[in-house]
Amino acid sequence: MWNFGHTVREIERSHNHVVIEETATTGGIWLFGGLALLTLVLWLSRLRQTHLKLSEEAVGAFVVVLFALFALWASVRSTYTADRTSGQLIIVRRILFWTLRTAYDAQAIDRVYVRDTQKGSGLYALFKSGRKRRLSTFLAFISLEDFAMALNNALYTPNDS
Repeated sequence: MWNFGHTVREIERSHNHVVIEETATTGGIWLFGGLALLTLVLWLSRLRQTHLKLSEEAVGAFVVVLFALFALWASVRSTYTADRTSGQLIIVRRILFWTLRTAYDAQAIDRVYVRDTQKGSGLYALFKSGRKRRLSTFLAFISLEDFAMALNNALYTPNDS
């Protein structure tokens, strides 16, 4: 399956539980991973002079690392779970073989909202302390309002003030 751009879908929804998934960009993984590999092969197999300057080698290394970082960014998958029973918003990010888990107490979150920028839309959390935190990557041309509302509904508890 080839897609270029992160997509969002709702996996599960009940009165007390919402799970939303932000998929990886498989097109970006293949494109930037392929460019990183091609650049690495070309850089390592080129004819070299005996007196190489560090600046000449640094350009090739920089381009390889840049494409590899873009491929790594494209491989990020995120799952957002709002669970009223546990009182938490749990975000699990998978980056290749790593899994990063972050949990926020629902009592500390004022609301989840969508912020639109030139890069695209993104899910943000506004905490009762006034602090803001970006939850998602920027998703161009995707409406996230329904997802933010679903997360807010699952995080809301009647005894909140």
